[in-house]
Amino acid sequence: MKKRILLLNGHPVTDSFVEKVCASYGQGASGAGHDVRVMNIADMDFDINLDTGHRGGKSLEADLLTFQNNLTWCDHFVLAHPLWWGSVPAKTKGLIDRALLPGFAFDFEEGASVPTRLMKGKTAQVIVTSDTPNWYLKLIYRESGFVMMRKQVLEYCGFEPVKFKHYAPIQSAGEQQREKWLADARAQGIAAG
Repeated sequence: MKKRILLLNGHPVTDSFVEKVCASYGQGASGAGHDVRVMNIADMDFDINLDTGHRGGKSLEADLLTFQNNLTWCDHFVLAHPLWWGSVPAKTKGLIDRALLPGFAFDFEEGASVPTRLMKGKTAQVIVTSDTPNWYLKLIYRESGFVMMRKQVLEYCGFEPVKFKHYAPIQSAGEQQREKWLADARAQGIAAG
């Protein structure tokens, strides 16, 4: 089934391995007949500080509006990012803070203990690169960054299911291992969800 896919490269530095992962995923998805839109956090210009909270008063910059429009358009959202200090890079977190707002991604209802999830009907995938090996991330850190992104961001807004892929350790990986990961990212794009 053809899908509309928004692919967000959440690495704030250009020419990263995450950028290559996104390119491979996009090639696989486009080749399989899916419609793909790509956004790169490094190219986006916005204030990452949600200094007014959810009270409003701060207008959204053009890149945030484009992100929201693309998120509304898509059936499947893919976020690829490096794991920095157990989470997403600051600019990517700022995008989440500034764009996934009440009235857009979720809404509060009086008397309800959980918000209305306005992104229902959409699926998501998170692709993470790190230097932390898979076993260490699971056993020691208990995948805290994955849990946060799944439960407190994506599912909170209504994305379901949310799948994860982890490529690690990046720093010590040779060219052959990196090519395997890129081939896997391409296959993920073909499957798209």
